[in-house]
Amino acid sequence: MVKSEVKWQARTREENLNLQRKKLKEILVKAANATFYKNKFEKARIKPEDIKDLEDLKKIPITSKAEIPIAAQNNPPFGGILAVPQNEIIRCYISPGPIPTALTKKDVENWADRTARILYLCGVRPGDIAINAVSYHMVPAGLMIHDGFEKLGCMVIPTGPGQSKTQAEIIKNFGVTVVQGFTEFLLHVAEVARKDLGLDPKKDFNLRLSISVPLPPRPERNRIEEALGLKERATQIYGIGEAGWVAAECSAEQGLHVVEDAFIAEVVDPETKERVGPGERGELILTCLDTEGSPKIRYGTGDAVTLTDEKCACGLEEVRILQVLGRIDEITKVKGLFIFPSTIEAVIKKYSELRRFQAVVDRPENIDRLTVKVEYLGAPEKAEELKSKLLRDFKEALRIDTNVEFVKPDEIKPTDKRLVDLRKGPVAWTK
Repeated sequence: MVKSEVKWQARTREENLNLQRKKLKEILVKAANATFYKNKFEKARIKPEDIKDLEDLKKIPITSKAEIPIAAQNNPPFGGILAVPQNEIIRCYISPGPIPTALTKKDVENWADRTARILYLCGVRPGDIAINAVSYHMVPAGLMIHDGFEKLGCMVIPTGPGQSKTQAEIIKNFGVTVVQGFTEFLLHVAEVARKDLGLDPKKDFNLRLSISVPLPPRPERNRIEEALGLKERATQIYGIGEAGWVAAECSAEQGLHVVEDAFIAEVVDPETKERVGPGERGELILTCLDTEGSPKIRYGTGDAVTLTDEKCACGLEEVRILQVLGRIDEITKVKGLFIFPSTIEAVIKKYSELRRFQAVVDRPENIDRLTVKVEYLGAPEKAEELKSKLLRDFKEALRIDTNVEFVKPDEIKPTDKRLVDLRKGPVAWTK
């Protein structure tokens, strides 16, 4: 077994804040070396030394995902994001956009250490045998998880996605204890093991943990644990292509702990860009404190989340992501309340007669209206009864009245947006 000293570094709330203050000042000085941020700071009429505390961070304009591809197009290939000479860059990921993320040797080491600690919090330990079923190409997801497993002292098998039958055989023959991959794929591997190989994951697999992104809440999560025959639990992590892995879930399952010596996490109203309070919904904004090659300062992830800084039941005091609610461009407000496609989907999944859906928001006579169109596969004579159940379920889940319209199978295409807002004018996010 490879000896490893990597563990999750537990700190008090004040210790985390003090460390962030110190690291923020350092990373802002480095970021100012990048043309992209130098221009952004000058346009906002601020200097790194103007940011004297964490509260001052809001003086820096948010960088949206769309800005860097435009900058890279105007000033290829990096768009002015490099804060160090290019000959110090040893690795460059390319996220969709394209968005380059350039890392120095120190950055790669920092990301590996951060990821190892994330895996440790999930329950991975030195000596585990791990399959990494995430793609290794262009984006950091697969390679950074691989680096994290190695840093933690695990034997890692870089399978990547696909070849489900072979993966099931590897899990059995190598005594794999941890598997990391997308939930749908892991469930498919378990199904192939049973149907094609005649295996019983409970008896033939030695899996302790599965790590996914995203992961459904319980009781649906129980189905994953049952299918894979897990001896412990299914858990989850969170990350973005431009900053790597950010947060992990502990055994208390009360949200994902942010690695606060590597990130400052904020949540803002997507319209006003003002910070919202703990527990309020908005866009996750990240400032990366451990990346000098291509810094990310107040970077808009595009993910809608809720955060809390309350102490977790596990005893840790890091900020936690309580919920990842979807993409900002998939969310709106109706009658003053947030409407999330994921909430609608959770209701629809309760009924086997229902399939794809599309939520349509309009404003006839200046009154917001939400209509859920859903494909109905059941008997015609039972349609009205099910509609009545859905109306009650949606009222409870969304806290507003809705309309339900059944449509024929395949009328809603897989590529159709799940939420369509036909209203004109601004839609308030907060309060």
